[in-house]
Amino acid sequence: MQRRKTLVAALLCLGLLLMPLEPALACSAYDDYINRAASRYGVPAWLIKGVIAAESGFRADAYRPEPRVNDAAHGLMQILLSTARDIGYRGGSSGLMDPATNIDLGTRYLGMMMERFGGDYELAVAAYNAGPGLVGRLVDRYGRSFAAIRPHLEAGARNHVAKVMNYASQFRAGKAPMACPGGAAPRGMNSSNPLTWLFLLAIIWALANQ
Repeated sequence: MQRRKTLVAALLCLGLLLMPLEPALACSAYDDYINRAASRYGVPAWLIKGVIAAESGFRADAYRPEPRVNDAAHGLMQILLSTARDIGYRGGSSGLMDPATNIDLGTRYLGMMMERFGGDYELAVAAYNAGPGLVGRLVDRYGRSFAAIRPHLEAGARNHVAKVMNYASQFRAGKAPMACPGGAAPRGMNSSNPLTWLFLLAIIWALANQ
């Protein structure tokens, strides 16, 4: 009996050790694409990751209809087909679901926003989310800083910028935000990872044989 209790305790400890690995693994799955795009367009990788975390939660299959503009947000950085076409994309909607293509296009657009707004990360993120036309008009009227235009943005845009920058600061510090698994499972319990199932089966076996 004591031996079985020790085994159960050991398995629980192993589970606790494995759990924090999940978000980091989910967040690093697209690092090659992110780093390549970061280098190509001069956008910090940690900022790209912050945008991905807020926009799609690191879900490559994320898709959100946008009836207001007769379009849809596609993939990891939730780029619109119309926006992709504006910056040179010639493929169809399905092509935007490819992570490499999507991250490249999304980062290209984010880089364009950074260039337009003098390298200000918050203004660039606001323009990525709410549109460069709106942000440009607010900057012209209230001043060239996010603090100046923030009170005049809709709450959704303000909150989105705050969320992106919060995630981005965590990535910059080498941390893995809770957004990494895409919100599909609690921290560490990713049902697509075989380690999760092995751990759960081991616990069940140990309890059944007490």
